[in-house]
Amino acid sequence: MATTPVDNTHDNEIGEGAAALVKTTKLMIVMLRIAIAVLLIAYILSGFFYVEPTEYALVLRFGKISGTAGEEIVESGSWQWTWPKPIGEVVRIPKKTQSLSTDYFYFNDEYLGGPESKPVLSDSAGPLVTGTDGYLLTKDENILHAKWGLTYDIVDPVIFYTSQVDADATIRRIFESTILKRIARTAIDQALYADPDDLRKKVKRDTLKAFEKLNIGIKVKFVNFGESTPPRSSVLAFYEVQKSEHVKQTLILEAETYRNTTTQSAKGLAKRRQAEAEAYASELVSSVQAEAQYFNQLLEQYQKKPDIAIRNLISITRQHVMQDAEKILLPASPGEIRIRLNRVKPTVTDDTTAAAAAAAGSGHRPH
Repeated sequence: MATTPVDNTHDNEIGEGAAALVKTTKLMIVMLRIAIAVLLIAYILSGFFYVEPTEYALVLRFGKISGTAGEEIVESGSWQWTWPKPIGEVVRIPKKTQSLSTDYFYFNDEYLGGPESKPVLSDSAGPLVTGTDGYLLTKDENILHAKWGLTYDIVDPVIFYTSQVDADATIRRIFESTILKRIARTAIDQALYADPDDLRKKVKRDTLKAFEKLNIGIKVKFVNFGESTPPRSSVLAFYEVQKSEHVKQTLILEAETYRNTTTQSAKGLAKRRQAEAEAYASELVSSVQAEAQYFNQLLEQYQKKPDIAIRNLISITRQHVMQDAEKILLPASPGEIRIRLNRVKPTVTDDTTAAAAAAAGSGHRPH
């Protein structure tokens, strides 16, 4: 009986396919392991981070700050490692001074069409738009628009991070609340014209107290009182008041200057007159003392030798009288007077005067 040979070709093909599948599966498993290893290495390496010298860094682990109390802040200027997300996270907080500005209390130029379409300053500039235009209400029930600025330092990063959800929004709201309360206790003239710098200092002091009370880890450095103005519809009236106040201050300054100048001049004149009087008094006293001493000497000479003293006095008196005389009359003997006249060139053309001058020059007496 003949037997039919068995065909194993199909079975061989199935065996080869299974072997190829197994081989591919093993290769994929190896590649998957390699990929997992690479991803794991990349995940671990992504945990390295560098802390800049200008920032603080806090490491969170499952949302909480890691590290013992007082050692939560990572050293600046160094490489560190922590578990990446979702296990860990790095929070960076700037060291440098932070600043923010607010125009919450200023009118909205964008609503009005931008700066180029700003209304003209006049009584008909239009009313404020509630919910769009910001403003402050002063102590004397006037409206004030103002822009403010704040600069601060973060002094405690841990408290700063843990005490608030949105730091910028919190600081801004506290600052704006402080401004609102201070302006409510300030008259508009003091805010605009009297002493704006004093108002700025008071707002800074109030802001410092507010942040210290809330303890959010920051320290205020400077408060800026920027652009400020009354409402557009009344700004011209405020300008007139300011102009009048300026004229008043100018006149007061001029009056004070005149008063000071006049006072100084009067004091100088008084001192000069006093000095002159003292000098005259001193000179007069010295002169009288000298005269008294001189007369005492004459009295002593007269008491000793009267005739000689009298002749000396006559001689001195005659010399004193004659030293500046142009015409001298000397009695030659009792009852006779001789006149000596200096020759004077005639300076007139009148005949009678010329004749008199000629007669005088010849020694004859005119009749």
